[in-house]
Amino acid sequence: MKKGREKTGGLRNIRLIVEDIAGGLGISVKDVEAVTEGGAHILRVILDKPGGVTIKDCEVVSKALSPRLDDEMIFSSQYFLEVSSPGVRIEEEDNSEA
Repeated sequence: MKKGREKTGGLRNIRLIVEDIAGGLGISVKDVEAVTEGGAHILRVILDKPGGVTIKDCEVVSKALSPRLDDEMIFSSQYFLEVSSPGVRIEEEDNSEA
């Protein structure tokens, strides 16, 4: 769980930070969302790249992203950071839109 304080710009600023980190690794950002579930604040980052995202990709982005979010003091309360791939469900939704 991380702690910081919220800055103006919210998700847009977060997405720019994520895109800066992930883009440098050849990874695209599919989605960034902030949700509250069961009283816990969660920042979810969904990544993608040709051939698929690996656990190592998620780990590298998470480790680079966490201190940047803390330095920028994005959040006003503790939060959980989840970095993952889109998974089958999102890929299926994309295919159905084509």
